[in-house]
Amino acid sequence: MVIPAHNEEALLPACLRAVLTTTGPSLRVIVVANGCTDATVSAANAERALARERGHELVVVEIECAGKVRALNIGDTYCRGCSVVYLDADTVLLPGSLASVHAVLSAPGPRLTAPVPVLVRPLLRLTRAYAAIWSQLPGVANDVVGAGCYAANPAGRRRWGTFPDVVADDLFVRTRFDPTERVVAPEGGFLLVMPEGRDLVTVLRRWRWGNRQLAAGGQRSAVRRWQRGPRHFGMTGPRTWFHWPGFLLVSATVQLSLKGLPQARTPPWGRALRLREEVLADHDEKTLRVDVVVVTHESRAHIDGCLSSLRSHWAQLTVTVVDNSSRDGTPHVVSITHPEADLVRNETNTGFARAVNQAAAKGTGSYILLVNPDSSLDSGAIDELLALALRFPNAGLYGGRATDTSGRLHPQSCLARPSLRQSLAFGLGFSALPWPSRLNPDSLGGWKRDDIRTVPVLTGGLLLVDRVLWQRLDGFDERYVLYGEDADLSMRAAELGCRPMFTPRARYRHVGGASSSPGQRQILTLRGIVTLYNQYLPAWQAPIARGALLLGIGARSIAERALFSKRDACHRARTTAWTSRGTWINGWRAGDDLDSAVVEAV
Repeated sequence: MVIPAHNEEALLPACLRAVLTTTGPSLRVIVVANGCTDATVSAANAERALARERGHELVVVEIECAGKVRALNIGDTYCRGCSVVYLDADTVLLPGSLASVHAVLSAPGPRLTAPVPVLVRPLLRLTRAYAAIWSQLPGVANDVVGAGCYAANPAGRRRWGTFPDVVADDLFVRTRFDPTERVVAPEGGFLLVMPEGRDLVTVLRRWRWGNRQLAAGGQRSAVRRWQRGPRHFGMTGPRTWFHWPGFLLVSATVQLSLKGLPQARTPPWGRALRLREEVLADHDEKTLRVDVVVVTHESRAHIDGCLSSLRSHWAQLTVTVVDNSSRDGTPHVVSITHPEADLVRNETNTGFARAVNQAAAKGTGSYILLVNPDSSLDSGAIDELLALALRFPNAGLYGGRATDTSGRLHPQSCLARPSLRQSLAFGLGFSALPWPSRLNPDSLGGWKRDDIRTVPVLTGGLLLVDRVLWQRLDGFDERYVLYGEDADLSMRAAELGCRPMFTPRARYRHVGGASSSPGQRQILTLRGIVTLYNQYLPAWQAPIARGALLLGIGARSIAERALFSKRDACHRARTTAWTSRGTWINGWRAGDDLDSAVVEAV
């Protein structure tokens, strides 16, 4: 694997850790630090211990002259004549990528392959419009794109000698192979961050410049196939018509910026700009360590499945189970089936927030992972969260995609900020309708939770938290005894400049409310929501929001009484909440405990 790096001390460690910890073939990783004026070389050398631990070889080469092409050619001289992967230093490979690439390259005959680029949703609307069309262009969809990572087997590598002095090295390599010889790796992927604003124009100018250089060198037909755009593109994606104006505006800006430039020399503006991030936490551990916290209460039926699903190829997991006074034998199940877990038994039900703070204080790992006892993680879910954390350290909080036991989407894994609009949507019944999604803030515009993006609030069913951020926020606010503490944590993190991130690739199945009755759960949830309204809404909005909640609960209570008899208590949770409205309308107060709250709910 050849990794050219120029002043990449911030992102190179994430790139290397994703490579060295992933499963797959034995690697010789060659980092070519070219013309670096920062600590790129030191950052690369710091990962030698991890490489030895995982059975890989790390070679760090430093050259004085900057230039990606020169770095690629020098890196090739250290290769052993086997399959070779070319990886940009700011690219993070997702779990399973290298194993999938290796499987493709093992086929007879020349092969060029690359993992699928997994686009991180841009923040700016114009950039999102461009990315939505770009990702569906014929040269991008269902073909080897490059754009950060590509690989060739020995027969394929013999298709070219040294890299020519062109900007578009990936497109040059692509032109050496027929379409039947280019195979997209079926598993894994790599995080593709589309630059924003002026940086996007700068990067696209480089891409177009590389196309011009190849066309001038006799590859005009191949470049034309790659550049097919609106005239050759069918609007096959959802709502693509909405994105075309932004795509054409960006394309026209780039094309106009190229007017008058010479046809065949290296562009004067240097390397492409990338997203610059201030590293939130500097983790010195050679092996990633994650402290997993599971809080149980009457969770005997689900705890074994939850703990058995906690697996990671990337990190060392330390599991702590805090049992809040279970009487169904949950601690016995944990101690018998998972003796490696650290079991803490509380004599009383202290609530979720206090139990998590209790367990988190004992750990020393780089990250804290919160998992509900009735959640079961899919294979690779933890590693997908870690890949996101390595690439975006400033996000601080990372969550995954929840489904119920039948596989249907559970949209409550991420939500909108508590607001008056949210309360009115519930009170007027908009949140219960499949449409219009714009009137229900928690639907986040009808989003299907199917792409990587920043979100306002992540919930605690599966939540990875950077320990530095956790300590800076002093953990959960223990005033939120149960429900609402995760939303409060997300909003306090946002006040520090963090942007919680969601990935649909970290999947888990969540039963939901397995340790309490529907009526109790509804009352405790409402109590947490009211506390959030009292804390985060302006003083004049909080009473209106509480009134809208009462209106919504009252209307749903009338509907439940008409549809279900008293014997169907499990279907009358809103009726229970309405008759017990005095227990939740004021929210959580200082000194409240969960046992007394449950008694009030009953």
